[in-house]
Parts: sequence; structure tokens; C-alpha cells
Amino acid sequence: MRFYHNTSQAGRQAMGILLGLCLLEFVIILLANQGHFMFTLDDPYIHLALAENLIHGHYGVNLQEFSSPSSSIIWPFLIAPFTLLSVAPYGVLLLNLLFASVAVLVAARIIGFSSAQLAQPLSQRLQLLLLVGFIWLSNLVGLIFTGMEHSLQLLLCTTIVYGVIQFLHSGAASRWLLLAIVAAPLVRYECLAVSAPALLLLLLYGQWRTSLLTGAVLALGLLGFSLFLQHLGLDYLPSSVMVKSSVASSGLGKILANLGSHYSRPKAAMMLLASFVLVLLSLSPKLSAAHRRLAGFAILMVWLHLCFGRFGWYFRYEIYAWACLWLVLVTVLAAAIQQLTQGMSKKAGAAVFAAFLLFVCVEHLWVFVTTPISANNIYRQQYQMHRLVTEFYKKPVAVNDLGWVAYQNSEYVLDLWGLASKEALQLRKNETSADWMERLCAEHSVELIMIYHPYERWFAEVPASWQRIGQLNLGVLPVTAGKPEVSFFIRSGQHRAEIRATLEAFAKTLPQYSSFVFDN
Repeated sequence: MRFYHNTSQAGRQAMGILLGLCLLEFVIILLANQGHFMFTLDDPYIHLALAENLIHGHYGVNLQEFSSPSSSIIWPFLIAPFTLLSVAPYGVLLLNLLFASVAVLVAARIIGFSSAQLAQPLSQRLQLLLLVGFIWLSNLVGLIFTGMEHSLQLLLCTTIVYGVIQFLHSGAASRWLLLAIVAAPLVRYECLAVSAPALLLLLLYGQWRTSLLTGAVLALGLLGFSLFLQHLGLDYLPSSVMVKSSVASSGLGKILANLGSHYSRPKAAMMLLASFVLVLLSLSPKLSAAHRRLAGFAILMVWLHLCFGRFGWYFRYEIYAWACLWLVLVTVLAAAIQQLTQGMSKKAGAAVFAAFLLFVCVEHLWVFVTTPISANNIYRQQYQMHRLVTEFYKKPVAVNDLGWVAYQNSEYVLDLWGLASKEALQLRKNETSADWMERLCAEHSVELIMIYHPYERWFAEVPASWQRIGQLNLGVLPVTAGKPEVSFFIRSGQHRAEIRATLEAFAKTLPQYSSFVFDN
């Protein structure tokens, strides 16, 4: 059977819609931030800080020590060339736009192939609606503006789905499928939930040599990076993975607890429901063998994510599995979708489809609406702290939110949360008092500390010897800022006058509505 290769008109139109939505968000962000472009999270600036040191042959945020703060193996290396430019964030944004646009075209090919298998192919209008649904359900606009590796992750995972569909209908595993299977977990570890079922499918259906060889290459890539980290004196997984994943940091005994933690997540419930629907469909004799195998692939993917993965944080952790599940459902249920829309007017069909999307992913509307606000949060908080340490203070500091403060900053930044400091991570997890924070600050000649406090999520206590001098107030609605206020501490009174004078000069340059309030 000849596989569908042409990119449809609907695919090009959907890509145009995506670019139009992104342009709208971009313009609003610039207007909100006095002409400064910002991502919606502070995390991408951690990657940029690591990437700019990779250019100098060093793996870590601070040149004085090794660290592994990035949740991705490949991403910092991929964006490293951009750090040679003063406009590196724009390069990362364009890269995300490219990956997201290609992901839409891959989705268009999947939908086009599903349509070609029907006695009466889906109309271009219906294909366009399904692609708009893909953009919406995958939170694609929101992912682009996080500045993280998720657009590339989504592209690779949709490519795996496309390759699996091709394999199931042609019996041949394409090279780009094998490349995507290897590359996806190197972009984000949780992509193993997609790569592993794909390898199993190849193994069970005759391609055992290809499956084992591809799996070996993938394993060598992951193992090689872990050995590299161990060689540097770090943990076998990046610190961001160790911090955020209860399974990775606590062992397989936490799998059931991780699974149980998703009970309050609407998207987890819908993924679970969809997996049971696929099970029921697989039992139907009317479903083709290829579709039953595709359903099995998706069911295993969903359960692997439910057991090992996470949900949330601006709806980006689970999005790869959610988007792939959507594409599989469209492929398996293409005929049913066609029957449901027959007889409907264009307006009625669009209205029903829009209502469905809002029902299953209303949270993504919140992301789209708040993207400029989130970028403004980063501008008013983390970027202003970056300005303080690079333009005014110009000495070592300690923080709990690492990104912007470390990026394009030659001074040492002590990460008390532990993403950029293995020692801080171990002490934070094991010490019962806050005295370790004072010891680390003394070791690294840190006199100014900028952290969220008091805040149970970050630091409920600080050393008794620290003196709070004031707080930086966000001045607007907090969305992705960890807290609307950042508390500033000094370690000793002998530096108080000097630091206060610096902060007073800095406070005069803050954007409208933001403020620095001194304690006395």
C-alpha cells in the first residue's frame, strides 16, 4: 500500500494559523515589556546559561564548578551557537517556531493518510479543523513561548507516531522513524514512553534486528551521558530530573505513588479514559489489524507516562503523550469522525468541534491568554534581578530561581535550590536546619541573597544570622512567577550600607508598577 506523503492544503493553512497566533503573542509581549522579549518561564535562561559555557568547553552554569541543571541532554548543545549572539533568545524562539511548524505538517500527513483510507476522504475543511484541534490540544503556542525543548520533543514524538503508522501499513521501518526513536529521549527522558512502545512494536512484528540495534544505540546514548555526568562528579541523571521526578530520585517503589498523584488531574483522567476506549476498540473485529496494533502502541504509551511521568507546570510535561494520543485517536476513529460530521453545516460542525476542544482542554485557553502576562512576570522579576547583579551589584549572589540571574553573568551564582549545585541539592534534602545555607554562602563569598521567603514550596526558614533588607514586588498578577515578592537578605551587617545604596540606585530603574520596598 502506498503511504500518503503529500502535505495537504489544510496543513499549510494550519501552519499559517499557528504562525499568526504566535505573531499576535509576540507583539503583545513586546508591548507589555517595553520592547523587551521574554519567555514565559525562567527555565529557558538556565539552558542558555549552560549553553553559553558549553561554547567555552565547560558543562555547568558557573565556570567554577560542574553542574547539570538542564532536563534535556541535546537542547543546550543545540542552542549553544545562538549564545554567540546578543539576541540568543530570539534564535531560540525561531528554532521553536520551526520545530512547531514542522510538527503541524507531520500531523497533517497523519490526518491526510487517515483520510486516504476512507471510502470518502475527509474534506479539506474537516482536516483543517482537526489540525487546529492538534494545535490547541498540544498547547503548541504556549510551548513555543516557554523557550524550552518541548516543541522539538513534540515534533519527534509526532514523527514516531507517523513512522509507526507507516510501518504498520507498509511493513518497512523508515530511517527517520529510527532516528526519532533515538533522538526523542535525548531531548527529554520521558519520551522513552513513546520510543519504548515503538521499539516493542518493531520487535513483535518482524523487525527484531532493527529494534534491538536501535534500542542499543538509544541505550548507549543515555548511558554515555550518565557516564559523562559521573565523570564530572555529578549524579547519573541531571539535577533537574532528580529534583522534579519522584520516581527518578526515590526509586521504582514510588511508581504507584506517582500514579496515584494524578487522580486530581483532568487530563490524566481523560488519558486514562481514552486508553480504555482504545482497549474496547481493539476488541472489535471491525477494526483492522494495523489499527489494533496502533491502539496497543498508544495504550502502552499512556500507561508509561501515567506511571513514570508528570503533569502540569504550564501544561508542558504531559503534552507529548497527550498530543500523540490525539493523533492515534484521529487515525483509528477517522471513519467515525466523518460519520458524525455528515449532514452538519460548516458553522454547526465548527461550533461542535470548538465546544469539544474547550471541554477537553479549557486549561490551554488559560495558557494562551496568560502567555503575555507570564512573559511580563519574567521581565518584572527575574530579568530585573539579572539587571541588578550585572549592572549594579556585580558580585556573587545566592538565589532559588536560577535562570536569568545566571545568564550573561560572569559572577558566581549560588543556586540554593540545587539545580546548579550538587552540594546544595544534597544539603537541602538532608539537613534539618537552615544553617547549611549560611555555610555555602560563606564558602562562595556571597553577601546578598534573593529568594522566595517565607514560602513552604521553596524555603520556610533561613539562617538566624541573615538580615532581611527588603523585597522586590512584582506589581502585577503572578502567573509563572513563583511568588509575587522576592525577599532580599544580607549575611552580615558590615555590608548593609553598601548593599542598600546599590539597591536604592537599582530601585529607581524598575519598570512601572514594580517596586523595591526596604524594611527600614
